[in-house]
Amino acid sequence: MKLEVRNLSKTYRTAGRELKVLRNINFSLKEGEWLTVIGRSGSGKTTLLKCIAGLLSVDEGSIIRYDHWSIQDGKEEELQAFRRENLGFIYQDYQLFDQFRCELNVMLPLLPFEKKENVREKARSLLEKVHLSDRLEHFPHQLSGGEKQRVAIARALINDPKLLICDEPTGNLDERSRDEIIELLLKLNNEGTSIIFVTHDRDLMKLGQQTLQLKESMISNYLQ
Repeated sequence: MKLEVRNLSKTYRTAGRELKVLRNINFSLKEGEWLTVIGRSGSGKTTLLKCIAGLLSVDEGSIIRYDHWSIQDGKEEELQAFRRENLGFIYQDYQLFDQFRCELNVMLPLLPFEKKENVREKARSLLEKVHLSDRLEHFPHQLSGGEKQRVAIARALINDPKLLICDEPTGNLDERSRDEIIELLLKLNNEGTSIIFVTHDRDLMKLGQQTLQLKESMISNYLQ
């Protein structure tokens, strides 16, 4: 699945004021590529990810196209189905449900749509893949930060996504846990999963085939 972004702009409008967060962002991502997005806090990195996923509307004239489908033209039901079938999300703060065990946290995205036993089998396989098969019955508060992020990665993979969208997934981790997560993501990328990876970690800025820098001026610098 190819992603093409052209003239992407995003403006927030409040009473008597306009705040342009993104201006004329352009890049493309081939199937199986890794794009690293860098920039200081407030430069629009998270907003960019939400626009790419169809979670935020974009300014007129912006184009976000997956293969031959422009998501800005999609209805909400179409966007939800597209995300469920094609995208995986990994967040800095894990976004796990504290009241559920690891296995159920991984299962949740597919539970309303597939048979429970099939989803459970897949969740267990994914937790084994991220080396957490001994943590099926643990709650998030019983896990280290690195373990929580591996659970979050397993959850993001439950729908076999073509594209993983990673919003600073190593930002809350120590160096050892960070390196474990990066090793896992690199393996997934080598297996063919496309990745968009947001970071402010200087050690990680050269990962992947492409780098997109968002500057304070909100003008992007595209390095290929």
